[in-house]
Amino acid sequence: MGFQREITERRAHTSEIESQLGWISEFGNVLSHDLKTPLNIIQGNIELAKELDDTSRLDDAAAAAERLEELVDDLATVMQRGDLVSDVAPVELGDAFRSWDTFETEPESLAVVDSKPILADSDALIRLADNLVKNTVEHTGTGTAMRVGTLPDGFYYEDDGPGISKRERQDVFKPGFTTKEDGTGFGMVSIKQIALAHGWEVSIEEGSTGGARFEFTGVAEPR
Repeated sequence: MGFQREITERRAHTSEIESQLGWISEFGNVLSHDLKTPLNIIQGNIELAKELDDTSRLDDAAAAAERLEELVDDLATVMQRGDLVSDVAPVELGDAFRSWDTFETEPESLAVVDSKPILADSDALIRLADNLVKNTVEHTGTGTAMRVGTLPDGFYYEDDGPGISKRERQDVFKPGFTTKEDGTGFGMVSIKQIALAHGWEVSIEEGSTGGARFEFTGVAEPR
């Protein structure tokens, strides 16, 4: 039994390493494309401004610089994965989703259907909650209803927006994927990385009212 348990743990560890290597590869592709694009725009417009003596070209360069800054900020957040979970302790699920003072985007309507204590890094859980709320608000508006509740081995978050199509669900957590013209595509990556850092699984389903539903499973509870 001990030998079988050791083999199972090794396989799980190997699978996690393979998953992370795949994620790093995808991340590298995003770095090579998404960061170079605004850099090329900046460089090109600066050269044109010099050649044509046309300072209006600098407006496009400035816009690209702002886009680059947004990408760098989001990339920095995602790359801090090693520090995402440092102090795991009992946290009341509902409290994390009511931490409006630390949210970048305060929801107009978020209901905690039910709650329970779970083992998590409080700061990381709040960032996860904030990213979920921010994703809803950015894609569906501030008036969208949001709900959070418990599952037998975890918790869920859902909204009553238009939802995420089955075709797109497998791509949502890929670095750089976004359905917004001005989106960076790293908010969902951050959610996935926080879940992975805790040892949780995250999946996307259809919500009770047809919106997006994120389920987090494998979540430990205090004994």
